[in-house]
Amino acid sequence: MWGHFYGNYRSSQKNIQGIRPASFFYNIALRKQFLHKAASLGITMANLFNKYLNQRSTSYGESFYQINNKQVPVQSFGISLSYKFGKLEFKNGETGMQGEPQEPTILKKNKKFLTI
Repeated sequence: MWGHFYGNYRSSQKNIQGIRPASFFYNIALRKQFLHKAASLGITMANLFNKYLNQRSTSYGESFYQINNKQVPVQSFGISLSYKFGKLEFKNGETGMQGEPQEPTILKKNKKFLTI
């Protein structure tokens, strides 16, 4: 089993007419391989503890002052299942008729021998 954590922080920024708020986004992923590494099950979660990203921005000028409040939905969950059928094998240096690389060969396991 292995896991992955990714986070992204964007600091607040002042611009000519106001302030853009800071934001933080994170993603957590777990994956477990089974059936002799032929299959895997993965779970992904984005912003597990925050359903919305709250953003408050302020804009102003000579004749106006504006405050914007936004709730951006950022929470998500995902499940993935993958399975490998056979094994890809690339042959180095061999090319097709026109000098283009050959397609990979998929090897299939048989009871006593390997067939192509």
